[in-house]
Amino acid sequence: MAGTESDEDEAFEAEQELAFADGKERLPWLESDDDEDEPSGVDSGRLIAFAVVGLMAVVVLLGALWWLTRARPDEKNKGGEAAKAAIAMLELRSRFG
Repeated sequence: MAGTESDEDEAFEAEQELAFADGKERLPWLESDDDEDEPSGVDSGRLIAFAVVGLMAVVVLLGALWWLTRARPDEKNKGGEAAKAAIAMLELRSRFG
């Protein structure tokens, strides 16, 4: 029976080692997320920065589109030449057709 008392003593000592010395100490895995003081919602600084970057991207895209589709001085005469060639072809068809 002496063996049982020593087993009980060892179990009691193990429990004492696991017990917290300070009763105010809390286990983080038992805490709920509601205890945190983080504000919920959207950060207004990030929202404004995202809007500014988006607006700049739209302006760059529209500027690039304008740059690629604008009429260049050397291309203005080409449109007139094409129209003259089309008129000449129609006149030839009407003469021989």
